[in-house]
Amino acid sequence: LGVSDDVILCHGKFHQESPLSLKSPLSNPALANTWPSPTKPQPSAVPTPLPYAAHPYSGLRDLEGVMHQTFDLVVCIRFLNRWLFSSGQLDRWIKPGGFLLYCTFVETKEFPGEHPTDPKHRVQPGELAKWLGPDTGYDIWYDQIETIEDGRHVNSFVARKRMVELAVSP
Repeated sequence: LGVSDDVILCHGKFHQESPLSLKSPLSNPALANTWPSPTKPQPSAVPTPLPYAAHPYSGLRDLEGVMHQTFDLVVCIRFLNRWLFSSGQLDRWIKPGGFLLYCTFVETKEFPGEHPTDPKHRVQPGELAKWLGPDTGYDIWYDQIETIEDGRHVNSFVARKRMVELAVSP
């Protein structure tokens, strides 16, 4: 697929009153001998929680050194903060040719009242494609409403950012 081999798995935790922290599975002693496998490239550094400064939107923190980086793959699972879309921040994180894998709770008439019940934590069908779809420079590879292990419904979405085409002068 042309995705970078220099990838490290990280996860984030977000709470309204606390910073977003990114951690590597390598920091978990239980995983120390299992990941990465000997056949996988070793990461150059293990991420540690990152410094932050207050962000003006809903407690989201401005992560020094991360807000201006770009990535081959951005993964968001069961997390929705529409500011990342409306501000263009999510788009800025994804390199041309890079991928977004997004899976978050969906609001539909067929599944009313599922947790989370607050609509600000659930996308409408087609909302992810509106933010990062063909009209905004992305090719949608997958966009489905699916049932997760606890019976709730999510919108699973995969898109690839188009490569920038440079105009050639005659």
